[in-house]
Amino acid sequence: MNEFNQYKRKGLSEMRSYVKGEDLSKISVSDTDDPENDMGMVARNPKDHNDQWYVAKKYFEDNLELIEEDAPDITITVSFTQQEIESLQSKVHSITGDGEVMECFNKLLGNQAG
Repeated sequence: MNEFNQYKRKGLSEMRSYVKGEDLSKISVSDTDDPENDMGMVARNPKDHNDQWYVAKKYFEDNLELIEEDAPDITITVSFTQQEIESLQSKVHSITGDGEVMECFNKLLGNQAG
């Protein structure tokens, strides 16, 4: 038999609260789980909503948390070289001249003048 390894999830989990007394005939439940008393969560495969399984409350609380609607999923930081910034400034200036657009562009870059 192969060894167990640790894996990190790549995506998000779709889950809802278990409803006491609901029909579990189409939800996979481990023999060691007790949904009626545990009141955990029901998870589903995002690509196949018919593929559902029960998640024990303790496992859920220890490993998952709700994503807030307003919270960003990813933070991306982009950095540019001074040469790349100056090249872009030059291109913007050739299109817009010294007007408001160029002024706003330079403020965005943190520069006072182009």
